[in-house]
Amino acid sequence: MTGTFAGAPAMPAGQPQRVAARGWGSHRTIGSALRAAADGGVVLISRGVYPESLVLDKDVTIADTDGGAVELVPPDGPALLVRGGAATVRGLAIRGAQPYAATVAVSGGTLALHDCDLAGGRLTVAGWGEAEVAGCHIHHSGGPAVEASGDARIRLSHCLIEDIEGTGVALAQSATAELTGGTINHVAGPGVHLAEAAAATIVDCEVAETGGTGVVIEGTTALILRACRLRDLPGDGIRAEGSSARIGEPSATSDEADRPDDPRAFGGADLADCTITRTGGNGMFTAGSAHVGARRCQILNPGKAGALGSGESRLDLFGCEVQQSTSTGLVAQDSARLTAVDCTVSNGNANGVFASDEATVRLTECAIRQSAFTAVHIGGTATVEMDDCAVNGTPEHGVRTTGRSMLRSTGCTIESARMTALQIEGSSDATVQKAAITGATVGIRIQDTPHHPLIEGCTVTRTAQCALEAGPSTRPTVRDCTFRHSAGAGIFVDHDSRVSIEGCEITETGGSGLVVWTAAAPLIRSTVVNHCRKNGVNLAPGVTARLEDCDVSATDCPAIFVGDGAAPTFRRCRVHDVDQDLELAESARPVFDKCEVAGVRMSMIPAGQRATPSRLFRSGGTSGGIARATRRARGPAAGAAGRRHSGQDHADGEAPPGGRPAAAAAVAPPGVRRQSRHRQDHGGPSLRPDPRRRGHARQRAPRRSGPLDAGW
Repeated sequence: MTGTFAGAPAMPAGQPQRVAARGWGSHRTIGSALRAAADGGVVLISRGVYPESLVLDKDVTIADTDGGAVELVPPDGPALLVRGGAATVRGLAIRGAQPYAATVAVSGGTLALHDCDLAGGRLTVAGWGEAEVAGCHIHHSGGPAVEASGDARIRLSHCLIEDIEGTGVALAQSATAELTGGTINHVAGPGVHLAEAAAATIVDCEVAETGGTGVVIEGTTALILRACRLRDLPGDGIRAEGSSARIGEPSATSDEADRPDDPRAFGGADLADCTITRTGGNGMFTAGSAHVGARRCQILNPGKAGALGSGESRLDLFGCEVQQSTSTGLVAQDSARLTAVDCTVSNGNANGVFASDEATVRLTECAIRQSAFTAVHIGGTATVEMDDCAVNGTPEHGVRTTGRSMLRSTGCTIESARMTALQIEGSSDATVQKAAITGATVGIRIQDTPHHPLIEGCTVTRTAQCALEAGPSTRPTVRDCTFRHSAGAGIFVDHDSRVSIEGCEITETGGSGLVVWTAAAPLIRSTVVNHCRKNGVNLAPGVTARLEDCDVSATDCPAIFVGDGAAPTFRRCRVHDVDQDLELAESARPVFDKCEVAGVRMSMIPAGQRATPSRLFRSGGTSGGIARATRRARGPAAGAAGRRHSGQDHADGEAPPGGRPAAAAAVAPPGVRRQSRHRQDHGGPSLRPDPRRRGHARQRAPRRSGPLDAGW
């Protein structure tokens, strides 16, 4: 609703008609004065009570002369009925006879109602009627207090609507409304209700202490909401059960969209700079085919979720904040689509973000902080994309995928997760790139899934247990990642896993760098393992791992331990700057092919199965993989470790310079030291690792979730 309002003419026609119930005046009734007034005339009313019903069908202005002491009280029906013309009414107190009937009704023409007090009935505008209501107080009536239908147009500015037994403002059919600078409170129903194909622009208004939702839209309605305050509501703040289709893609910074205009030009519901506080329900709720976009909005202390999308709805949030939700911050379920850009979700009493069913969620540059349950929980067949997001502070998981869901993540950070920073389980799948994880119990855990999750270019530091766990029978790909400062193992590969690890660095671990459990067969390429408090590589019984172009150095225990029956293959690997390079269980049968040993005091890798010293770094075959990894690994610490263990540059039993390496063969020659009965690779008391007591290598976080981990 734009442009100027078509009210009464600015210049009155003829002499004013004066009305007084007693004393001076040309008329004793307002009706008599209206009949005498010319088209475009003025009727001036003195103080008093006038028991009349007025019908206006021409251009006329009705005004009081005593500053609000004129009271119009109809015996029955509407006090004012506008059928045509352009009428202006100022300063009257209008009292209805029936609270749920119309006190002021406009069925045609236009009405400008200024500085009036309406009680005991509704203001209704229907058909092609138009009304402008400014500075009015509408109260103590049945709802809706203001109602528009048909093709009616209504504008309310700086009005107070309160103490209504029903809805504050209701629009239906093709009605259009504009509300500016007003307040709606103490109404038994919703503050504003749009149905069918209605449209409204609401600017700088407050909706408070209603009996239900703040604003409800349904059907194919369109809404623009700017700088509004919705507070202390027992229901939802905004409830969109349907809307018109959005025209074009919403923008995070659209100057044009910030200027209120015809809401039908945008479609859907468009919110900007609004605050929703202390709702009993959700801050925002979308369902059906509704499309809601919000920019720079705040949702504070909602009684349920901060924003919840369901059905086939679409919810787009730009620069919004959700704080202290009683339940989850952002929820997408059914087939809903939720987009959040540059948003903050903090201090929720459940999840930060929850996606389930067939929902689609896209989070870009968002911060999810201090959630009571898992920060981002993904279930069902939901698809979630996270780009450059920050997750911080959760007693459970940072990001958890379950069911048959899919996660695609790039450039995210996860900090201070007391369980697992990134948990991939069930039949879910994930592609995680350039993530930075720190301060978790377990950095990344992949379990149960039959898919092949990709972990690429990630950094995991300062974990209380393992940096990465590949669960039983899993087949993830881990590429170009760094695992540093884990209190347990750097990477733990569980039973029968077929993980692929390439181009990674494992350093500064409190346990072994790489632990491979029974019957696993990982492929490990171009990976650096150094500065481990126990073994660099620990291979449990029955392992058939293949390690190529890897570098192991600066370990407190033997660099490589191979358990009973294990038959791993080491090809073009380098072991250096350690006290002892290899320790074997009784029936271990490792194969070494063109490997290099340097700076080792007690070498157990047979000399005939090594490469010429530094041959691997002179030949072109491995310079692209292990050479780069070794350059990252070596440094003052590595050199110091070598001097501490050996005090010399070359290990015992090293192949003579220039010698030709022998063909690959199983290692079991006389003289190779095998594990004693009172020592195992990570300092435990038994010969074989006990599956029930996996010690430092396992260090697994509890596989339980909180009872409401997936709740919202």
